[in-house]
Amino acid sequence: LGTYSHSWTTPGVQPFGVAHRGSSATARAWRLRLMIGHLLHLTILPGLDCFETFLATDLAFPFAPPDRVVVTVHDLTAMTHPAMHSPLTRLFTRFMLAGLKTRRHRIIAVSHRTARDLATHAGIEPARIKVVYPGVAEVFHQIPDTERTRTVLSKYGLTPPFVLSVGTLEPRKNLRRMIAAFEEIAKPGEALVIVGGKGWGSEVGLDVQYRNSSRVRVIGFVPDADLACLYHSCQVFVMPSLYEGFGSPIAEALACNARVICSNQCGAIELADGQATLVDPLRKSEIADSLRQHLDDPQTRPAQPSHKVHSYNDTALQLLQVFPDFIEAY
Repeated sequence: LGTYSHSWTTPGVQPFGVAHRGSSATARAWRLRLMIGHLLHLTILPGLDCFETFLATDLAFPFAPPDRVVVTVHDLTAMTHPAMHSPLTRLFTRFMLAGLKTRRHRIIAVSHRTARDLATHAGIEPARIKVVYPGVAEVFHQIPDTERTRTVLSKYGLTPPFVLSVGTLEPRKNLRRMIAAFEEIAKPGEALVIVGGKGWGSEVGLDVQYRNSSRVRVIGFVPDADLACLYHSCQVFVMPSLYEGFGSPIAEALACNARVICSNQCGAIELADGQATLVDPLRKSEIADSLRQHLDDPQTRPAQPSHKVHSYNDTALQLLQVFPDFIEAY
């Protein structure tokens, strides 16, 4: 058992306490080398020539016999929403999906939505696909104590009531429309807090644009322990993405028992069990109306969190159960 990566932020440290191999290649170089390897029918990355079974956590899988590789597919947005991705990402996705189809590797999809997209847009037979929902960190399944929550809110200068949104700052997250919807209905004292690292496209300037705003706060990356406190403290969590194969922040919010507004184009709604308000991400009025309804509604949070949200351990156990099924199929 071991791990492989193209770049770790702490070189020389073995992640998870198991053997680790890899290279210092950037993500761009890693993708280019993988494609060259597939074209030459070779595994050309250092350290990837002696594995028995390789679990690829995304579409970046090496050339190998089909019975030795299981590929995780998160979404097909590079095909369904090409304008939301760079040219290299679109090329890489189409290239690897073509290889995935012809090589007949077994596939793990992160949602039934992604599984349907694989059949519809990539021509993958459903029998080759198993759905395993991603887990969320254990901290999101725990209730933070009052003092810890107070400290975290003070750290980020936040005072309830506030709306929380979490996601990379990129066009697919639909942040501009969400902000416009919030500003349309917000009352004095209400704030929209956006958590997320810089992505690409026009959204990269959001942190600068709203740096001095008291109504819209873009606070960048927040560690999980702090983020759990924000989920528990917000009046409502909102994620109106144009599309998500899954959408881990939705699952995190559900695990924290937050009230949730999310796009009807997100795979994680399969876990919501009726515990989320779904909106059309292209209709600003729907987003605005739902925000106002939740901000005005004094009701408490749902009595119980969604029991369909997995922990990391849950997901790991499901993966262990999936591998024997795949092996028996050969």
